[in-house]
Amino acid sequence: MRYRKLLPGALISRRWTGNRWLRICICLSILVGLIVYGKAANRTVTLQMCLHNPEKYDGFTIDVGGEAQVVQVTEDWFTIRQMGRVVKVVGSHADIRPDEYVICQGVFHREGWLELIKVYVAVQRRYKILVSILPVMIVALLLLKDYGFDCSRFQFYQRRTWRT
Repeated sequence: MRYRKLLPGALISRRWTGNRWLRICICLSILVGLIVYGKAANRTVTLQMCLHNPEKYDGFTIDVGGEAQVVQVTEDWFTIRQMGRVVKVVGSHADIRPDEYVICQGVFHREGWLELIKVYVAVQRRYKILVSILPVMIVALLLLKDYGFDCSRFQFYQRRTWRT
């Protein structure tokens, strides 16, 4: 912070705060622009869209994943629950049990069921999410031990200085 001795404090704070807010607004605008471009350029058809308007999406190949949980399993078909909706998936499958999370690809039919193309069972999905979040939390705690955040100036500051 040697530059504080060269210029008055009011000039520095006004100058840097204005630039910081301008940079934040530019970055947020770029982020919003990329989201809008991605939505417009890659029209992904979801299971919820198909169930909302089945005649429009009859015969579309869709990917169902994320939070798709198996509810019931028989030899020829199984049912999945995604976002509160239960859908029948018809096709050959192996090693699928109830309460597992699956990612599947299928052809949607206007009656509200899927014809299975391929399926992947996400084994121990919740455990993997927990294990992947743990290192991020440890690094954040270590950083927050040495650094703080000043909300009024919208910047990080060092809590203590290290002397070598």
